[in-house]
Amino acid sequence: MKKILFEAHNSNMSTGFGQFNYHLLKGLFNIKYNNSKIIVHTDTISKFKKEFKNFFGYKYYWGMYRYERFRISKEYDVWHSLNQNTKILPKRNLPYILTIHDVNFMEEKSDEENNLKRNKFFEEQLSMADIIVYISEYSKNQTHKYFDIKNVPEKIIYNGCTIKNKLKNLVNPGNQNRPFFFSIGNFLERKNFLSIVKMMINWEDMDLFIGGNLDTPYGEEVISFVESNDVKNVILLDKISEYQKQCYLEYCEAFLFPSISEGFGLPLLEAMKFEKPIITSTKTCLPEILGDAGYYFTKFDAETMKIDVEKALKDFKADPQDKISIMKNKLEFFTWENAAKQYAELYDQLLNAK
Repeated sequence: MKKILFEAHNSNMSTGFGQFNYHLLKGLFNIKYNNSKIIVHTDTISKFKKEFKNFFGYKYYWGMYRYERFRISKEYDVWHSLNQNTKILPKRNLPYILTIHDVNFMEEKSDEENNLKRNKFFEEQLSMADIIVYISEYSKNQTHKYFDIKNVPEKIIYNGCTIKNKLKNLVNPGNQNRPFFFSIGNFLERKNFLSIVKMMINWEDMDLFIGGNLDTPYGEEVISFVESNDVKNVILLDKISEYQKQCYLEYCEAFLFPSISEGFGLPLLEAMKFEKPIITSTKTCLPEILGDAGYYFTKFDAETMKIDVEKALKDFKADPQDKISIMKNKLEFFTWENAAKQYAELYDQLLNAK
């Protein structure tokens, strides 16, 4: 049987890449893709084997594979790099699929040396690619803005919703007497959490919970602002479990997602699953994913954001079924099985060509 190497070593489920890797594998498992054997390159073999048994093959990830002289030389029929940030590349030339989530590194502040190294790896990936997949129209346009793309097939394959069924026994995690908003994501500057924290200062009868890794410079900045301004109605949760996340989604008044730079925005689909009012930004791919299933911040000053949220809540409560109907239609489209079927077609295309 022909073999496909899945370069999926980032399996940390608290990251977007980890979520993508796991759910794409689960989608391929659910559609029973068996035209070839997928070999998963990861350092968490036991986790995948526990769920998928021997449906997939496995290759253990070693950090030394990042260095050119130690690159994987074994012959595979197709190599799929599941994100643009990987430094694990094949030693020999073979059919290569590259999935690009975003090229936000071109717009973020970082030192020049790191940018040069990152660009070098990414340009090498682009030169190898026989097919390039983007997770949104925005990520495609962003990539073309900064890089010259050779004449190869390009395809947009949207992610699916990571929550297929709600967990049981979800309990209200907030103060029982106070309604609350919820948001989630890694504490990076582009997530723009500080804007909704400032919005909450004059919102005395509402709380805000934010989940995500606080151990970042931006996380420290947000913590410092909350403490120095004694913002008692903002609770920074740090990392939370899947169960905790679903509890907050189940009982929140609205899901706030003020991010100004996203390749896709998976949390929007998760909030749709819980049929919550969603207020997000008009930046990057977010309108492409949310469409008219939610609402948008018109500005990022505290006063305007509060007005935007109040208007959204009022509109949603006036006719919730209108938005919920749109959400349900979107969730039928954004599934990992749909994504897996489209990737399977690409694998078969390259395998047959070979």
